Amino acid sequence: VTKIPKLDIGLEKSISKNDFMPTELSVDFNVNKKLSALESPKLHSNKEIAKIATQKLPLVDKAKMPTKNGVELGSMVSLKRIQDVPLDMLETKVLEQLKPYSEVTNDDLGMITAVILLEKKDKCHLASGLLSILADKKKYAEEANFYLGVCAHQMGFHSEAVSRLVKVVVSEHAEYVPDAITNLVEDLPREYDAKVATAIKGLKNTNLIPAAAKDNMNFVLARAAHEKSSYAEATKYAAKVSESSKRYRDARYIYGIALYAQKKLKESEMALLALRDWMVKKNKGDKNIEALIAVNLARMRFTQARYQAAHDEYMKVPKDHPLWVQALVEQGWAQLSVDDAEGAIGNMYSLHSPYFKSVFTPESWVVRTIGYIDICQYGDAYKTLTKLEQLHGGWKSSVDRYRTSKKKPLEYYDTVKNYIRGRSDQDIDGLPHQVIREIARQRGFLNAQGAINVLEDEIAQYAHIYRLIKKDQLDLVAKVEASKKRLVKINEDLNKIKSNPDLVKFKNEWSAQKRNEERLVRSYNYQKVVYEVARKGFVGLKNKAFTRIESDKGNFRTLAGKELMSHLKDIQTRIGNIVEGNEFLRYEIFSGSGENIRYQVSGGTTADAKRIPANIKPQKILNWEFDGEYWEDEIGSYRSTLKNNCPKNARAAQVYDRGLKTTAKNEK
Repeated sequence: VTKIPKLDIGLEKSISKNDFMPTELSVDFNVNKKLSALESPKLHSNKEIAKIATQKLPLVDKAKMPTKNGVELGSMVSLKRIQDVPLDMLETKVLEQLKPYSEVTNDDLGMITAVILLEKKDKCHLASGLLSILADKKKYAEEANFYLGVCAHQMGFHSEAVSRLVKVVVSEHAEYVPDAITNLVEDLPREYDAKVATAIKGLKNTNLIPAAAKDNMNFVLARAAHEKSSYAEATKYAAKVSESSKRYRDARYIYGIALYAQKKLKESEMALLALRDWMVKKNKGDKNIEALIAVNLARMRFTQARYQAAHDEYMKVPKDHPLWVQALVEQGWAQLSVDDAEGAIGNMYSLHSPYFKSVFTPESWVVRTIGYIDICQYGDAYKTLTKLEQLHGGWKSSVDRYRTSKKKPLEYYDTVKNYIRGRSDQDIDGLPHQVIREIARQRGFLNAQGAINVLEDEIAQYAHIYRLIKKDQLDLVAKVEASKKRLVKINEDLNKIKSNPDLVKFKNEWSAQKRNEERLVRSYNYQKVVYEVARKGFVGLKNKAFTRIESDKGNFRTLAGKELMSHLKDIQTRIGNIVEGNEFLRYEIFSGSGENIRYQVSGGTTADAKRIPANIKPQKILNWEFDGEYWEDEIGSYRSTLKNNCPKNARAAQVYDRGLKTTAKNEK
């Protein structure tokens, strides 16, 4: 009983006679003012007066005294008359059964408190702690999971939000599902696309999907479909994203690429060109998407033998884009196909500069070799082929040994992790660093590693949110102390009234301030209890989340390792094809040079008549690994100055098939 606060109903409102006094007590009357005659009323004619005067007035009946129940109004009321009034007492009705009464529990108060905190918009970090406790209780699980999922989304806990809100969507609760979908599909990391897409596509009542969330939802569905190679489905959903959506640009890119994957080259090309025009018109440029559009348009046109058009698109890929090196190699094949061997040689020369010594580019040496063969510069072709074998000869055996000894995905992942931690030119586990860089730059691995990075950021976000809770607790303590200091001052002022009657006029004001401060202290003390419960609840939520996140990180590491295994297998095949092709190129060099010698012996001339014949061995051999200087801004713009030394336009590419078999899988 002593803990029950005293009831304070406040002071009775006082009324002063001054409230009813007129505001001005004097009347301003100027007696000296000259009086003016008022306007006379309008005169009527005798005829008009006679017409009115002759009308008969209706007679009114004599008034009668009204009566009710035998008692005349206005008459004297005697005691006898009152006693003679019949009184019929009605029987009191007793309720047969009282309605059940449910006492408000602490959990009820907890849910009410959580909802109040949510309404404040910036207290999700506190509400989440309370909701995490209630989510484990059957009565509140559904509602608490919904609010906790929304809060998790706002705080950047993507895995927590997906874990909670997907359950809400599956439940098809009419009150919660619309907001759950809205939060799920807003800025969803791609690693959760499949789980969210499955939940949304499983909805029986599609009317629960809010119209405002459909653009984001269709984008997520399109991305999920594309990831599992369901390209027709990806096209369908991507086409539904409206132009007003912030996802429109990415959705249209998915739409175009999905058409390409369905071998609808014409439709795909038109879609990507339309997207490029739209980005320019709307000033919605994006360097990454622009580069991707250029590369894919170039590949489409290359497969259609539109080599010059393909070359023009490859030229649009910026040098600072991750695909530039690959695009330059593919551009070399296009140049060879349009009889521009000098340009292809020059571009590959760019890739063989010191800037790219750690980049996996064996195919560029093949392009350069074929370029030399095309212009019958067999000495340079042989030198380039020899350089290729020197640089990459041991790679195949290294990859073979690695794949034989490493069988688990996590071993591959650890190799890449150790490489990233060390020097960029350091081989790891017997695997060349160029090969490690190549397998680690592929989309599959990068997506899996990106998911791990998101989870790492989420762990850091939990620490940040916990600091916010502690800050709110400290701020609350400061507010309590400040309020108590003000109470001490008010009490001191009230005590002064006893010795100084002149201060009595402030009594009501100070008393009101005292009541307000006492109310604040009670409120702050209650909030302190709530904040501490919220803090403990958040710690529990964090511990459970960390357990789930560590499990998810392990799954993504395994997935990343599997992607590395697949990429390394692909590289092993590519290197094998190149090594096999080297023997063929060597044959072409010897065959072509022999033909050229026979041509010259028979009296023919070539463009470079001053070159030393192959049958003359020089007295001194001088080898330069590097001649001239490389300028960064000139990379990708070099052209060979060697002249075509062929006796006729017989091109090696007609025999070698342009190396397309080597790049077919990579191009896909």
